[in-house]
Amino acid sequence: MYLGRNTMFNMENTAAKEDRFSHQLFDLEKDMQDLSKAQEIKANVQDKVQKLHVSLREGSDKASFEKQQIVLAGYLALQKVLGRINRKNGLTD
Repeated sequence: MYLGRNTMFNMENTAAKEDRFSHQLFDLEKDMQDLSKAQEIKANVQDKVQKLHVSLREGSDKASFEKQQIVLAGYLALQKVLGRINRKNGLTD
């Protein structure tokens, strides 16, 4: 018995599924929609990145240095995510 391609591949309700998932936002996305919160978050992240850069330049023991590099990489990734959220929402820097 052939049920049709859409039923066979469970695609009959994809529009409804996509609509349901498109309305779910992460907390960060919700915060970034508020311009004042977005600016506060960006400034906070930028401040922490600068502090980590200064700390790495000053030098420290190897274990601490590696941990700071990992944290810095995380904050740099967060900055990229914030930039993408801003572009998605139509906000400019």
